[in-house]
Amino acid sequence: EVLPGVSVLPTPGHTAGHQSVVVRCSDGTVVVVAGQSHDTSNAFGADTSNAFGADALALRVMRVGHDAVVPVPTEWMDRLQQLDHRRVYFAHDRAVWEP
Repeated sequence: EVLPGVSVLPTPGHTAGHQSVVVRCSDGTVVVVAGQSHDTSNAFGADTSNAFGADALALRVMRVGHDAVVPVPTEWMDRLQQLDHRRVYFAHDRAVWEP
């Protein structure tokens, strides 16, 4: 936690040292500024290899016991989902991901 309600979370994606900023608002809402942890918010078109929504869905499927999931979610995705975030913003995608 770098300031009250503001934390930095390692989210290696675009680069090995990438970090995202997690903001806990005064009303309890959690917002993530994910930057370049993923290229896009959701998987549109043929390339789903680096879409946040695809990783989130893959993690949910794995949690209910399925193991043949493509793509395999990043290691840090579970920690991020445990934050119960309401919005995720990205550097190269105007879309905002909401669960």
